Amino acid sequence: MSEEKPVEEEKPQKVKIRDVTEEGAAKSKELRYTKRLAMTYTNDEGVTLQGEFTIKRPTLGEQARIGVICAEMRQDKPLSALDRATASLHDALASCSVCIIKAPPWWDPENMYDTEPLMQLFKEAIAFWNSFRKDSVG
Repeated sequence: MSEEKPVEEEKPQKVKIRDVTEEGAAKSKELRYTKRLAMTYTNDEGVTLQGEFTIKRPTLGEQARIGVICAEMRQDKPLSALDRATASLHDALASCSVCIIKAPPWWDPENMYDTEPLMQLFKEAIAFWNSFRKDSVG
């Protein structure tokens, strides 16, 4: 007699993101460095929020600005004085504040309690930015 194992139910995703960048975007210099994403987010109160984001590849100056914003959030403390979660949160907040060029009206990560939508969007942005890196020869 075989014993059946209970099937674990998957936890419903609170945040879903999909790429909605138009085809041919790579042909336009202006569009080539941007990506459009659609997010569906169910907050802690069970309210589902939806909207489109446009993220951009940061220029060197914008990368420097992200670093300055992170330093300001640390309040002149050395990076080693922060726990990994706080440093990661600073990086996500700074990067998204500079590189999200279009967001829905409900998007206000500095006044949100749930980190998941911010971190999921940041993960998408990092993957997009890394797509521009050239493979290095070992």
